[in-house]
Amino acid sequence: MKETRHMKFHPKLSIILIILLLSLFCKADTFTVTTNADSGPGSLREAILDAAANGSSTTDYIVFNIADVTRAGRTILLNTALPDLSSDLIIDGTSQPGAAFGISDAKIQIEMIGYDPIYRGLGGDNLSDISIFGLYIKGQGSSGVGLYFGRIKNLQFGQPGKGNLVTGFNIAFYSDNFNQNLDRAENLSFQGNMMGLDESGTFTNNALVNASNFYINGVKNLIIGGLGNKEGNLLCDNYSAMDITYLRPDDAGYLKIHGNKFGTDPSGIIKISNPNSSDFQINGFNDGTDFPEGTTEIELSIINNIISGRIFIVKIKSKLIIQGNRIGVGADNITSLGNGFLGLIMLHFCGEGLIGGNAPADKNYFANANGSGIWEFHCGNITISRNSFFCNTQKGIEFNVWHFYHRPPPFVTINTINSTTVAGTSLPKSTVELFYDDACPGCEGKSYIGTTIADANGNWQYNGAFSGGIVATATDTLGATSEFSTATINTDSVIVKNATCGRNNGYVKKARVISGTDWYWQDESNNIIGRDSDLVNLAPGRYQLVATIGGSSCNAESIWFEVKNIEAPQMDTTQINITHPTCGLNNGALMNNAVFNNALDYSWVNQSDIILNADFEEDNPFDKLFPGNYFLKVRLKEDSTCFKKYGAFKLINQSGPQLNFDNIKINYSTCKKDNGSITNISYQSTTGNVYISWEDSVGVTVGKSIDINNLKAGKYRLKFKDESGCDTIITPYFNISDSGFIFIDSGAVQIKPSGCNASSGSITGFNITGAEQYQWVNINSNIIVGDNIDLINVPPGLYSLQLNNRFLCSNTLSPITVAQSGFKTINVNASKINDASCNIANGAVLITSFTSDTANFDFEWRDSSGVIKANTSLLTNVDQGKYELYATDENGCTEKIFQASLQQLGIPVFEYNEMLIKPDTCNMHIGSITNLNVKGGRVPYTWGWTNAASVFVSDKAFIAGMPQHTYIAVVKDQNLCITTSKALIIPNIETKLNPPRVTDQDIPRNTAAIIAVINPQQGKYELLSDANGSTIIGVSDEGIFETALIREDRSFFIRYSKGDCSSELSALTIKVFDSTFIYVPNTFTPNRDGKNDVWRPIIYGKLNSFSISVYNRWGQIVYFSDNIKNTWDGTFKGNNLPAGLFLYSITAKDYRNKPVNIKGYVTIMR
Repeated sequence: MKETRHMKFHPKLSIILIILLLSLFCKADTFTVTTNADSGPGSLREAILDAAANGSSTTDYIVFNIADVTRAGRTILLNTALPDLSSDLIIDGTSQPGAAFGISDAKIQIEMIGYDPIYRGLGGDNLSDISIFGLYIKGQGSSGVGLYFGRIKNLQFGQPGKGNLVTGFNIAFYSDNFNQNLDRAENLSFQGNMMGLDESGTFTNNALVNASNFYINGVKNLIIGGLGNKEGNLLCDNYSAMDITYLRPDDAGYLKIHGNKFGTDPSGIIKISNPNSSDFQINGFNDGTDFPEGTTEIELSIINNIISGRIFIVKIKSKLIIQGNRIGVGADNITSLGNGFLGLIMLHFCGEGLIGGNAPADKNYFANANGSGIWEFHCGNITISRNSFFCNTQKGIEFNVWHFYHRPPPFVTINTINSTTVAGTSLPKSTVELFYDDACPGCEGKSYIGTTIADANGNWQYNGAFSGGIVATATDTLGATSEFSTATINTDSVIVKNATCGRNNGYVKKARVISGTDWYWQDESNNIIGRDSDLVNLAPGRYQLVATIGGSSCNAESIWFEVKNIEAPQMDTTQINITHPTCGLNNGALMNNAVFNNALDYSWVNQSDIILNADFEEDNPFDKLFPGNYFLKVRLKEDSTCFKKYGAFKLINQSGPQLNFDNIKINYSTCKKDNGSITNISYQSTTGNVYISWEDSVGVTVGKSIDINNLKAGKYRLKFKDESGCDTIITPYFNISDSGFIFIDSGAVQIKPSGCNASSGSITGFNITGAEQYQWVNINSNIIVGDNIDLINVPPGLYSLQLNNRFLCSNTLSPITVAQSGFKTINVNASKINDASCNIANGAVLITSFTSDTANFDFEWRDSSGVIKANTSLLTNVDQGKYELYATDENGCTEKIFQASLQQLGIPVFEYNEMLIKPDTCNMHIGSITNLNVKGGRVPYTWGWTNAASVFVSDKAFIAGMPQHTYIAVVKDQNLCITTSKALIIPNIETKLNPPRVTDQDIPRNTAAIIAVINPQQGKYELLSDANGSTIIGVSDEGIFETALIREDRSFFIRYSKGDCSSELSALTIKVFDSTFIYVPNTFTPNRDGKNDVWRPIIYGKLNSFSISVYNRWGQIVYFSDNIKNTWDGTFKGNNLPAGLFLYSITAKDYRNKPVNIKGYVTIMR
């Protein structure tokens, strides 16, 4: 073969132009760290600077390929802090060959040489789109900041399998956007990291622990952890786990704290021994309006964490969700992690929230706090449902202040507990949840029992089989949950009376048991001395009232009440001054010259103990006294039976006649007869004849002798005078009362008809004085049927009452009829029937309205066999069947007033016949389970999916985007019936991926090649320098790479990976050239012998465009092509051309777009 001609083109300085053009388009690049040096080529510092210089229009990568894979070889020791990062940057420490440090994912360690209290690890201000993986950022012992990002947008710090390790800083992550005129941080994610503890995850000390792990002011959309596999963080601190503050009303979005462990080892059981806080605080924003709960509305959820410290949430207005956490207790629900002072969760000014929930996975555990489990301050509608509280030193749930919410706070009491029933009170229509109490002191609900609803009066009842102490909470109709029920004692009105005169007559009265099923009084030796709320007949001592609920450890104790001994009163009688009377008149006096004691009563009596002066302190002196003997009684005011009697004080007549009353005898009249008398008055020292006259209260003379008889009831006095010069003696009136008269007042009499099923008639309400004997007689049978003032429990009939007394007085009432009663009508106006569900006896019938007041009726539900199922109008906890409601009125008459039929709705059932399980592939999390159907129960259904590790993954009817795992679906219907699917396995399929398609290239020498995969797929492409695949020089999601300047021919290799599957290597060759040559053969022999059968020009170098035309001798085009790789087989339109000479014309442009035109001849030889 003979060459006819060729042309040569020189690139000259065109390489410079190409580089300048490339600089106008800052393309993504991969910077490989190959040394642990502080600076210089291949260092991390240089890679950060090169990435910053490369611009941020597309994402740059910093990967690691340090040859020395020892710990020291992979430790970067810094003399000065690293420069700020640039936007659109991924730093991936997991790309470094070698084993990760401990259980972390970190493979590169970065630390500062020497102590720098303001050292900052990685960060920058006003950046976006940053991802950091697989780094161990090591501080100097609670100083400096590990990561600092102000106004950061789209930060991803760690992900499953690519977490970081950060230790030894004052603050591990710091983002302070406090200036409200600046942007906030947005879209931050922290997953799979370890902070504040060593790489084993089991130890920390002052050199490793972070004082605080997160300090963020101003943020929108923040994720810490996650519910997927390895998404949670392992965190330890000695001051604050996190401090997150919202600065503006629009700092909203979401805050998700999921699946983390705070202050424990990876098992979630062992508390890290170094003193740690693990408290975290979330501070909302208040714009100054009248919302005490603030104005921050964020989607706040704290789910499936293990926390050894406390949670503070302040001024969050929107609904917060706290579910599935273990706070103060380890993952085994036994090991104590608690140290929360005041409370494990402390809510300040929070408006609405759900803590716990109906699904078992929603349950939180609150335990071992040095205070309360949940502590609410100025909070509103916080629903706390079906959690487990135990061994907290104060309360399970504690309200501090409620008064911002202008309605009664929720409450619940338990007043009845037996083996089958628990009952009490709450606000009307409250949802009451019952729990078994824990074994520790205090009233906390550890194990959920069931739920019931209070009626319109606030009364509730739950029926079942019970053993152990029981407590309850009540959630009002607006969603606010009460504290746990506890035995409650009110002592505000207690009256204590001391024992007096050495007797056992003290008492403590008016203590009230507000909530409790049992109570007793005990003395200081813990002896039980009484079970009534009033404790009487007490000796001196100290006494305490104890109330319990079901005899459990949930009790209440009053303060100690002391009953003292008060001795009989004493008085110095030498201070009593006597003025004796004269002429037998009442002009004597007794006067106390000493000070009266306010604790005592003073009274004067005569020899017969008749009171003459009831209040000596008020009437001092006691004057107008006749001659005679007088006695002073000094009594305790608090106990009139404790007194001392002094005397006699004898008043002696000094002159003239004297009447002597010492032996006076007054006989009262009886039965309204004139048979009273006044006798045994004597006189002495008279002169001459005496004048005696008795007169009644109106001055009528009734007698002339010293003794007077035949007196009717009334007042009488004696006038007495002799012939001396003394005035007439006029005595005080003597009172003759009527004894024995029987007075009957029937104004309040009540006649009750006899009941339907018993002798229950009664005649009550008589007010009778003077009678001592009562005799009721059935007139029809002449049988005595009662001997009390009230006649009770008698059948219908005619009855008379006969009255008598010891004075032989009598009285008989007119006959009274006791009628036969009939049933007092009551009917049901409205009712609500809840069918049984879940294949358990949980059906209920609630009567919402009656035609009459229910206060005078008792109710009873019976099943179709007549078995009593309830003793109230509320029927609960029954299965399907027919039930009848009977009412019994106050007269014992019973009638059926209502009946109801209940169905059993059953539980939802899974149907697997149409279920589709899509496997995961290459662990890319693309597995799914769909078309799993449910029937039965009552729609709508609530779904929940968990994996075999009990990690919640979805609340949809299907799951997608899932890794290989075993999954279980839990479905709850409208009746809260729960069914659980069988274990459903999403397998993982490992497959070999097709190698990427690439083509060889020719490029000018000393230029960079752009390598592009043909038809790239979603995944990751790696550019490698050797066929062993050990040296990665570039990573790209798009399959596009730009090489460094290539000086000579070389090969590259590309590997495609997706998930953990990868392809074989695809090789490509880059050939370099200095100029472009076109070689054109001048002869070929298309005879199909396999030798020189086709013809095409040969290109050396690179052309930007090319076309060739071949002409026959008449100028007709017999062949054309614009593809440099096409060949000509010597035919035209499928027919062989004859041997001969043909003209060709080539039009092209070289790599500098310089025109190339070549013409010549080619000969076909046959």
